[in-house]
Amino acid sequence: KTLDGWEAPPPMLWSVQDGCLTAGDGTAKIPCNDFLCTKASYANFILRLKIKLTGDPKTGFINSGVQIRTHRNPTGHEVCGYQCDYAEPDWYGGIYDEGRRDRLLVKTDIVTLRPALKLSDWNDYVIKAEGHSIQTWINGVQGVDYEEKETEIAGEGVIGIQVHGGGNTIVQVKDVLIEELAPTPGAVTWEKLGGVEGQRAKLKQQTPTANEARKTDGLLEADVVSIKPLAADGKPDRTSPDRGATASIISSKTSSIPTPWSGTTSNSTCSPRKTARSSPA
Repeated sequence: KTLDGWEAPPPMLWSVQDGCLTAGDGTAKIPCNDFLCTKASYANFILRLKIKLTGDPKTGFINSGVQIRTHRNPTGHEVCGYQCDYAEPDWYGGIYDEGRRDRLLVKTDIVTLRPALKLSDWNDYVIKAEGHSIQTWINGVQGVDYEEKETEIAGEGVIGIQVHGGGNTIVQVKDVLIEELAPTPGAVTWEKLGGVEGQRAKLKQQTPTANEARKTDGLLEADVVSIKPLAADGKPDRTSPDRGATASIISSKTSSIPTPWSGTTSNSTCSPRKTARSSPA
């Protein structure tokens, strides 16, 4: 497989190794945050992929994540948009607003998610974005169910894989599949906002809430979403007590993981189900 359909600025840190999208070699320090992004844009979708993150934390920050509804900054390696995070100690499945509000929007209940995680190994990551809702699952356990309350937020953009700068990291991703869902009428686009600078300007006009003003470790803190693990039948376990609290920016509902569609998968592919658009391979 190749990186056809994907792009990243030079120097290129990404390659295809053993059928996997790969960044880093575990021995050299990643110089800066870097993102391998699709050339195509997506709005509403269900994204499925397998991800593996390895590296010695003594060498620096070992972190990755999946960008969605994102726009690349015209200068540098940075991007602007939602990042469905992936890293120790408790970033898994949470949503960070990369290059835009620059804060954690919602974190997972790591106590519930932890038993499902396979450290330094392959994990199934599912992300569903539809309208103002973004949901994550890792190995069948829901991470977050986030409801965006801001109205001037881009509802479409590229999908990207991050390798965070600072550590001797290896990020590998494979079996990437995208099922596009029906579009949201009147959804805000990056073009309508005026790109990255236009989006940032819109948000600067907003007044922070009391919840957003609370800080922990330099990050504006969001409350833990109320979630439940899935039962053996793949549906929410109604007998399990809720964990955490629900903030105003978080939807309180719990949803089961989207049912996979029929079809085959192949390594390092993005295969939109409902469009004829050519896809990364």
